[in-house]
Amino acid sequence: MEKNKIKRILCLLVLCFLTACCKHKLMNHVYFQQIPEGTNFHLVTKEYGPPYDVTLLTGGIKEYRYIQRNYLAPGVMEHVHFIITVSSDGFIIGKTTDTITGTIELNIQ
Repeated sequence: MEKNKIKRILCLLVLCFLTACCKHKLMNHVYFQQIPEGTNFHLVTKEYGPPYDVTLLTGGIKEYRYIQRNYLAPGVMEHVHFIITVSSDGFIIGKTTDTITGTIELNIQ
């Protein structure tokens, strides 16, 4: 009984330590809506971490992409892409989302 209690306490301490290591919030719909256009993109990376992908467009404009993955059912996943368009001087000029739903393909041999 005593060993079981010690294991639970150790697991709780490890979980607390790992949670404290997370520096950034994970992007979601609520956080995405709270980001106003005209904001310096540096503030977004400071708050939410680096983006998943960066695409360079014409005129020095960049698209930064954050992805949220949601498991809807066994074998079915939804990918929500939060796309932030940033001007050449580093300020947000547009935001959009794209949602892709599909099945997970397993290659089991």
